[in-house]
Amino acid sequence: MPFDESGDISVELKNFIRRHIHSVTLLDVLFFLKRNDQKAWTPEEVSVEMRSNPAYALSQLKELMTMGLLCNEGLAYRYNASEMSSTVDKLEILYNSRRSTVTNYIYSQPIDNIRDFANAFKIKKD
Repeated sequence: MPFDESGDISVELKNFIRRHIHSVTLLDVLFFLKRNDQKAWTPEEVSVEMRSNPAYALSQLKELMTMGLLCNEGLAYRYNASEMSSTVDKLEILYNSRRSTVTNYIYSQPIDNIRDFANAFKIKKD
């Protein structure tokens, strides 16, 4: 279930987003490849479909592959059903029904590296 009993994003999906998803674009690429898993896609093909540049598409593909969500077939990438498939399915349902809720949650998450860097400059009172 993509929602908890209060109608909010489930804890499972919140944890997945927090750990793996830093942009809506990454989700769009993931869901595109999931829906079109009958073929392997090159970064150039993904960039045309997603209306982005090939270098950015490649970075998104590599990131998804690192998570184990894609497999590499030479210079092309294909959605890889994995132990996370159930979570991805639930996230896609949620995203399709409540896109703004997912988008707001993604962009409300602190970026760990920036937060850690900023915390290094905090003045502590002794």
